Amino acid sequence: MTTNLTIELDNNLLESLNQYAKSRGRTVSEILEGQLRKLVQIQSKRKTTPVSSKLRGVVKLPKDFDYKKEMEERI
Repeated sequence: MTTNLTIELDNNLLESLNQYAKSRGRTVSEILEGQLRKLVQIQSKRKTTPVSSKLRGVVKLPKDFDYKKEMEERI
């Protein structure tokens, strides 16, 4: 089921969006719907992220830290 939605956009933005959609063989509605779906998915994933992702940035590593090298050595 689909429902119509009316939104107000700046004329320049709408023109750019029309060109973007046309260059990809899609409609503005398809582009917007796809982006809104991604936004909703991102938000729902943020609510269910594991504790470890909340700790990201807590540990300070040296600038020359090589993640891949560390993983190889540990495996």
